[in-house]
Amino acid sequence: MQGLKSRIPNGMPIAFFPKAEALTPRFVVKIVGHVERVHLQNLLLGELLTMWLKFGVALSGELTSIDEVVRGKTQLTCLYCGGGLTAKKGSVKEHHFAHTEDTCKPVSQRIKTKAFPSLPLYDNFTIQLKGEELEQLKVLWKEYGAQKRSIPKDLVNFRWELKGLLESVGDGYAPFLRSYQFTNLGKIPVGALPLALFNKVQEPLLLSELVKLERSVEIAEAAGLSCLSERRADLLIYRSQLRRILVNSLYFLEVCDSLPSNQWIKPRNNTAHSH
Repeated sequence: MQGLKSRIPNGMPIAFFPKAEALTPRFVVKIVGHVERVHLQNLLLGELLTMWLKFGVALSGELTSIDEVVRGKTQLTCLYCGGGLTAKKGSVKEHHFAHTEDTCKPVSQRIKTKAFPSLPLYDNFTIQLKGEELEQLKVLWKEYGAQKRSIPKDLVNFRWELKGLLESVGDGYAPFLRSYQFTNLGKIPVGALPLALFNKVQEPLLLSELVKLERSVEIAEAAGLSCLSERRADLLIYRSQLRRILVNSLYFLEVCDSLPSNQWIKPRNNTAHSH
């Protein structure tokens, strides 16, 4: 995660996913420290593409997440216009901030186009699968991928290959002999990618999106564009989401019944914590 660490200010500790190569237990128990249940779900499943404003600016100037406030009017302001915000935390719509008065144009546009910056995690890897497609992929994984068998061409939707979920194997000059297998990206929605490989897939995507937003700000600054403040706000929102993941830790305990009893439980983590 060094590429991300160098771009996250304030020396935020990096304790993302432990290396799975070190985990060779007969039983593995996952223990989560300092992560609330809702944050853990976001951490593992990823935040969906959102049409809602999830952050407001506190009096201190720091960004505050919708998860950190109670419903109703707040002292927070909009990153895009400085207007007051009200926390909408009902049981129907996704929790979000709304303007206490009129919604500003930048937020209104992003609501319409679902253009608020969001982390490319799990379902948000630009995969955008339909429910039926996801179920089909799960069946293919169970019948072929998990059995280390190639998938026949007639069972493959060409969109899956275009999205990078499946890749062809075999003779490229004889299409009728071509078969398919899951890529690392394709293993994510079916829950089959090991943690170490998941990290290798995820980190470049996180970094790529960060670089894109940073570059967008640089271009706006150099060209003196009127949208500079909006692009800066987008970058701040993305960085805040990224920090929420980087400051959390996942703990893994390796339980080995083949070792002496005093060595049965061996913590695996990059940072020391006591519990």
